[in-house]
Amino acid sequence: MKIKIYYPETDRYKRIISPIIKPHGYVELPEFDAEKCWDLCNWDCWAERKPDNVHTDIERCNHGLIVYNPEAKEYWLALSHGWMHGNVYEISEYVYYHWKEDFWL
Repeated sequence: MKIKIYYPETDRYKRIISPIIKPHGYVELPEFDAEKCWDLCNWDCWAERKPDNVHTDIERCNHGLIVYNPEAKEYWLALSHGWMHGNVYEISEYVYYHWKEDFWL
């Protein structure tokens, strides 16, 4: 299964500048697992080489990572403590309006 990976649109200082979430490739897994996707997108923290099932330009991330569950047709946003899930509009709106002033990726 291809699980698409997204990240908020930022300026050159990594500040959120838009409600648009940008695609950053995908992760291949047998079934949807948001935690595993997050771990794989942080491959630079635990591996010398990018794993073969990671097809994204992200090497490490924190909260702000967004993964798409194609079976449930919903987006999952990594928060400081847990996950928020919803449609693309709910996730984009939350990211932009809650983090644009004081959140840097």
